[in-house]
Amino acid sequence: MPTTNNLKIAFFHLAYLYSGGGEKLAIKEIQLLQQLGYTVDCYAPLVNTEECFPDLIKKINVKEIIPGFTKFFRNKPEIGVILTGILFPFFAWKYRKYDIVFAANQPSPVFGFILKILFGIPYIIYLAQPTRLIYPRPIDIKFGLKLKNKMRILPHIINIFRPIFFWLDLKSISKSDIFLCNGIYMQDILAHVYGRKPIVCPAGADLHSNIKDRYEQNVKSNQIYDFNNYKIKKPYIFLSNRHFPHKKFEYALEVLDSMQKKVDLVISGEPTEYTTELKKLVNYYNLEKYVHFLGYVTEKELESLYKNASIYLYTAPEEDFGMGVVEAMGHGIPVIAWNNAGPSKIITDLQDGYLVNFNDKKKVLEIIDNLMTNKNLYNAVSQNAASKIQNQFSWQNHLDILDNSIKSTLSDRKIALTSPILEYAENITPAND
Repeated sequence: MPTTNNLKIAFFHLAYLYSGGGEKLAIKEIQLLQQLGYTVDCYAPLVNTEECFPDLIKKINVKEIIPGFTKFFRNKPEIGVILTGILFPFFAWKYRKYDIVFAANQPSPVFGFILKILFGIPYIIYLAQPTRLIYPRPIDIKFGLKLKNKMRILPHIINIFRPIFFWLDLKSISKSDIFLCNGIYMQDILAHVYGRKPIVCPAGADLHSNIKDRYEQNVKSNQIYDFNNYKIKKPYIFLSNRHFPHKKFEYALEVLDSMQKKVDLVISGEPTEYTTELKKLVNYYNLEKYVHFLGYVTEKELESLYKNASIYLYTAPEEDFGMGVVEAMGHGIPVIAWNNAGPSKIITDLQDGYLVNFNDKKKVLEIIDNLMTNKNLYNAVSQNAASKIQNQFSWQNHLDILDNSIKSTLSDRKIALTSPILEYAENITPAND
């Protein structure tokens, strides 16, 4: 078996077109594996280094599977992805010398499946959710699916050739050597859909130990936080996520409108058409002096925003995981999230954060007021949040699972539960070749 220092991994991901949680996680995984000594080459159907974490993605040198496709399919990215999948067998020879494939989100598992058939290369898959084109969530049906822009053609193609896509999706997942997923919530859903229980390998977060003075620095302080010429008054509430209707940012605006003593609301993320609609709501509520749309922020800037925030809101009602939740908790920032889906399996309500229905504005306002006025409560939630990240959602935990999975796959493809880190792997059903 190749050693870590000479083992070559082909890492495939859906696409790098915008700055989303899945893309950020994939970039981080590549960097972590490279730090362990693995040679990791990253590939995707479409790559836009100017619009997908430009400060991070250039560090991993991601390449298009078919060169030039991003430029050609810039306005129809779903067509570029589907054509890459169709044409992939003709380019598969380029990957024949890799020792293992890591496939993050469809169609990457299909690529791994093809390479296993042609060259016998084992592959590990990592899913954040069932393939949404085949198994859309209610919120996806309501608002539509997006890569960069709303998908209009691909869903029709999927419907026409559904049996083929259904078979490829199921087969590529069932034949993988190891099946990983992002979080306990998604584990049960994926097991139900695919009949195979994945190993939970949740996204991690950096732990910031210097959080004891968060309340004094961020809540009691009335200082002006100067961020890229935005004059943000402390204390402020922070919200970061992709600007899609699925994320329901409008709930945060409704909460702010209902506050008697208003505070600043800071929103980061690339602007979209949805951002324009949000700004109309800001004008409607006369909240212009309180709401700051920062646009895309670099990772360093994001760290600063977390460090200076008082409370973090996570308004998405149907989220697979919620990287913003664990990132904020790692900074000791109390999180108020929707009591459903991914965040409900991360936060322990009333201990290390809060789980609510954002339609219950009275409850959200009560929680914010309690945190802002009760130093002991704030500090307790802050410390508990940081402890949970250290114990359950550290990047070291994540990397240990990845590393163990790779070594296990190359050792007769049997999952060896030799590390307490793999307590997530209870009741695993390995794939049968």
